[in-house]
Amino acid sequence: MRVLELYAGIGGMHIAFKGSTVKHEVVAAVEINDVATDVYKYNFPNTLTLNRVIEQFLLSPLQFGIPNCRLRFYLLARLRSSSWNSNFKMGQSESIDMRPPVDAPMLPGCQCTSCSGVISHIEHTDDNFTEYIQFCRPISEFVLVPSDSPKELYFLDEKCLQRYFRVLDIVRSCDKKTRCFTKGYSKRLEGTGSVFQTSMENEVSFFYYYDKTSEKITNYYEANKEDEQAVLQYAKLLKLRFFHSREVANMMCFPKSF
Repeated sequence: MRVLELYAGIGGMHIAFKGSTVKHEVVAAVEINDVATDVYKYNFPNTLTLNRVIEQFLLSPLQFGIPNCRLRFYLLARLRSSSWNSNFKMGQSESIDMRPPVDAPMLPGCQCTSCSGVISHIEHTDDNFTEYIQFCRPISEFVLVPSDSPKELYFLDEKCLQRYFRVLDIVRSCDKKTRCFTKGYSKRLEGTGSVFQTSMENEVSFFYYYDKTSEKITNYYEANKEDEQAVLQYAKLLKLRFFHSREVANMMCFPKSF
């Protein structure tokens, strides 16, 4: 298989192919971001940066068992001689498919929920991909274990909690969905990605605020938002921190060697 990477970024698709058993050659990679291009060139110095049935998809990692909501547009081009006889033909339809192609051949060695057929029964999805979340791996599989945790883990301080607690997307290790991480993550609080609740179930506290679901947190805030000190103490007990860059990379399915 000859692969052309468009919007190549730092090389996620390249890494995915290297991790599979599919025989392939990445013939070229195209990216408009200079920083991403530099990272790509550093990791894949031998790949050039440059015909057709085209298919359009709007897909999220949630549809492949990964607990991160990152909806992206994929434009696929393939030779007419390809063995993949998809029902979608560019020119006959202008629709964009929001499901992984159910008629595509399975990637050898791939264990994702799409290739394994786990989600093949899902015919429709909503904007939150609710039907897929139950089949995703838990966040605990992607976070650093205590023995590997770096010293610079960034916990949210009191100032951040006072100002932004109401808008945070808070997730636990048992949850199966995180928000899309952006380049402003850890620098800005609103709309840049989820934060991680690290309070443990074996902690003793008369407040009994640890290990709360997002629904319980929202309900508490709405019931007590006029009492700023009570909300602040509640937020502190959750022990919220940003995901480490290694953990974000894990959720993007980059290998430890990257």
